[in-house]
Amino acid sequence: MWQQVIAIVMLGLGIAKPVQQGRVAGLADTKPSFTTQSTTSNTASGAGFVSRELENRRQKAKESFKTERENFKKKLETFKDQKKKERVETLGTKLDDVNKKRTDQMMIFLNKVIEVLAKIKIQTAAEKAKGKDVSKVTTAIDAAQTAIDVAKAAIEAQAGKSYVISVSSEANVRGDVGTTMKSLERDASSVRDLVNAAKKRVSDAIRELAKIRGEAVINRGEQTGATSSGGR
Repeated sequence: MWQQVIAIVMLGLGIAKPVQQGRVAGLADTKPSFTTQSTTSNTASGAGFVSRELENRRQKAKESFKTERENFKKKLETFKDQKKKERVETLGTKLDDVNKKRTDQMMIFLNKVIEVLAKIKIQTAAEKAKGKDVSKVTTAIDAAQTAIDVAKAAIEAQAGKSYVISVSSEANVRGDVGTTMKSLERDASSVRDLVNAAKKRVSDAIRELAKIRGEAVINRGEQTGATSSGGR
């Protein structure tokens, strides 16, 4: 419900474009099309570790931005327009929730990408055991792993950010809110691009593996049909 609340509050402040609460634009939903052997994935336990890491980052952010939040509340107390005060206060408590939802969605997606790469590694080893040249696949796998590591670090860093509205004055609060929202949008968009870059690298590895197996190489657009949760 708070998604609708944020939209209403921002419209009340005269901000035409609400923060997008839905799926992160740019992250693929479809799974890559290639045959995989049945494998036992440790993604579930890995996801648990990742979740704890994100929560640790968020907790540290709460502690680090405690003073900024206190100043935000004090500034609101000086507002003469109580309705405006309530709107800004509501929005101020929800921006971090938006960031949490987006980083959670991106990490869930990245975990799926990690799981696919793990299967590619297993199948590449099987092809190598048959005497096939897997050097190009290995190169693609290494590039994918690097991109995944970069994306994972970016998501963790984003989870550790807190978006506190820096209120300059009651008269200028509309612009202050807009500045903070744009900061959140910009930061989330940058992380989303890194997650999509990791997805692309894994798609490249799939294509290289398909080549040495003599399978039809699916066009990248068909393979990854893309859109992400953090929104534009």
